[in-house]
Amino acid sequence: MTPAEILAQYGPREAMEYDVVVVGAGPAGLATAIRIKQIAPDLSVVVLEKGSEPGAHIISGAVMDPRAMNELFPDWKALGAPLLQPVTGDDLLVLTATQARRTPDSLVPDCFHNQGNYVISLGAVVKWLAGQAEALGVEIFPGFAAAEVLYSDDGAVRGVATGNLGLGKDGQPHDGFQLGMELLGKYTVFAEGARGHLGKQLIARYQLDAGRDPQSYAIGLKELWEIPPAQAKPGLVVHTAGWPMDDQTYGGGFLYHLEGNRVTLGLVVGLDYQNPWLSPFEEMQRWKTHPAIRAHIEGGKRIGYGARAIVAGGILSLPKLVFPGGALVGCDAGTLNAARIKGSHAALKTGMLAAEALAAALQAGRAGDELAAYPEAFEKSWLFDELQHSRNFKQWFKQGQWVGMAMTGIEQWLLPKLGIKSPPWTLHRQQPDHGRMHAAGQVAPIRYPKPDGVITFDRLSSVFISNTNHEENQPAHLTLKDAAVPVAVNLWRYAGPESRYCPAGVYEFVPDGGGGEKLQINAQNCVHCKTCDIKDPTQNIVWVTPEGGGGGSAASARSRSGGRGPGGLDALTRQGDGCLQRLAHTGRAGVAQGALPEHQRLGVLAALEGHRPGQAQRLLVAGIQAHGTQHQLFGLGVQLTLSRQRQGLGQIGQGLGIARLQVGRTPESGQRRRQVPQIGLHARHQCPGLGIVGLHLHPLGQFGQQGAGLGAFGCLHRCRCRLGRAEAEAALDAVAQQPQRQHEARDGQDQAA
Repeated sequence: MTPAEILAQYGPREAMEYDVVVVGAGPAGLATAIRIKQIAPDLSVVVLEKGSEPGAHIISGAVMDPRAMNELFPDWKALGAPLLQPVTGDDLLVLTATQARRTPDSLVPDCFHNQGNYVISLGAVVKWLAGQAEALGVEIFPGFAAAEVLYSDDGAVRGVATGNLGLGKDGQPHDGFQLGMELLGKYTVFAEGARGHLGKQLIARYQLDAGRDPQSYAIGLKELWEIPPAQAKPGLVVHTAGWPMDDQTYGGGFLYHLEGNRVTLGLVVGLDYQNPWLSPFEEMQRWKTHPAIRAHIEGGKRIGYGARAIVAGGILSLPKLVFPGGALVGCDAGTLNAARIKGSHAALKTGMLAAEALAAALQAGRAGDELAAYPEAFEKSWLFDELQHSRNFKQWFKQGQWVGMAMTGIEQWLLPKLGIKSPPWTLHRQQPDHGRMHAAGQVAPIRYPKPDGVITFDRLSSVFISNTNHEENQPAHLTLKDAAVPVAVNLWRYAGPESRYCPAGVYEFVPDGGGGEKLQINAQNCVHCKTCDIKDPTQNIVWVTPEGGGGGSAASARSRSGGRGPGGLDALTRQGDGCLQRLAHTGRAGVAQGALPEHQRLGVLAALEGHRPGQAQRLLVAGIQAHGTQHQLFGLGVQLTLSRQRQGLGQIGQGLGIARLQVGRTPESGQRRRQVPQIGLHARHQCPGLGIVGLHLHPLGQFGQQGAGLGAFGCLHRCRCRLGRAEAEAALDAVAQQPQRQHEARDGQDQAA
């Protein structure tokens, strides 16, 4: 069925209205939401995030310029922002195949100076920003991908619709089908990151790139390593140029020492490369074998991997930032400074500038028009000046690597010393990245060494530690305009470059059974880098949003215990978390309207509580006012436990669950109810698909003696988890059969604690 047919049969979609809808809970989107609330607390703001939580799709390890953070939160240190490791040293290396030459500090261009900056986990910073946003009253919906832009009759953007859930590979609804939801706003801000799926559509619809240079991109491949303490140099920042890139290919390496004996490192490769035999993934593996890089990670262990597209066109490729009813911010617009290899400070700043224009417009009673004040403020900002200074960076490298390095030295080192802030010349280009690829027969193939499994690795083992997860029975989010093109054009003329430029092994040419070959798409491997959408020479591949909660996860950037494959406990836990998010999503309006039965309403509150305590607390207030003591008693118990443990109920499948739920005092009597036995860690084995443990409440409001969450089968039944009611009931029976003295002993331990 087509989306239109599904909507006609199952619609209309439920709708929720806000003053501002923000798509994407990265630095730009969260800065937008935070700044709006700082200026006008009464405005309603919602943020949609396709990852399972804010920061889930952020690859850890970056160097942040704190300038924008200082403006957004002048007291960020006191608030506990995770900018923990100041930069302590800068090395700029020029590599040959066997040697490294360090550039003297006095000759390092300004763009590579990092004094005053911080080596950070950007995923941790994003999670912290999400907490600050919620504390200000921003609603965040993780696990929901904005799949469609909604337009009013006059052509203005009026919001977005989330993707449908529960569609099979054939596009047909199955038992778990849920229609997407409309999030309507007086203004909508798009902060999807580089090559945003909806941002790309908006740029085309409103011709926002008219008169601009074509946008240019790179792919950034990154790994996280744990290293021996003796090799740790916290705060050291290393950048490399030269090998392994050939003279006609833009690229360079980076290596940052974080706190905690960790190193994040990787390679950036411009997607305007010409040789179809080039593989960015293999180039990064080869780069790690250089003695100057190997010395940092020798004896260590790789614990994380990811890849993302990077916007590198700069201000000459920047589209118009506004359109009727909305705006682009951060990398959705293209504000990353490629010369500095930094974008988070630019994302924060553009979000703040957009927010100030939004707040002023809404306070003036406006809606759905163009926010002209946003681009005007941008052109007066320090960010505009910074991007202007670096506007020729990528253009010079299109003339060759050595020309690029020489002219970067002139523009970023010599001219500033002469008192010239911005180069007196401007270079333009007309050819998009995908149009620069040579035919395979025009260049020599590249032979890459086999991985050793110690320093270098293959794609599939890398995808495994990226924590990539997609429900296999869903429509492919990697689509082809014409299924014949990959073989008839790409394979025949370019030797199938999609099998090499993808860093996750998504594309393979396999026998078709008739003596020829066909393209096989392993969409479940996708890490959401969007390289295929950019580099495909025929522009035949189109990346669309998958079901929310999939893709790579920032969890891959943290140390983990071994022995858990993609189909094991971790994957089932993520699946359970997705159920919890869907329950929260569909239940929110039901809570407000009183449309759900008592026990289901309480379950929705528990689900929201587990993922977003601040958001659920506000809903609890409404529940208390509308429905009385039972909501208050139950909600306060969950709130107390989460406040004490600092973790969501959705973490139980990781072995971090709460074995006790302390019930709050009733407002009438002040008497403390007994502690209720929990399934606890036992549920981790019996019902990992649910991934949570809460309390089961009978319709009369009495706490169930078995202490089952939602009560395990309730969530499973409503959300159509793969694990069924029987498995959940077996878990409950197992707990019920435990001797009561175990419960009493635990109660005594809790009271003693």
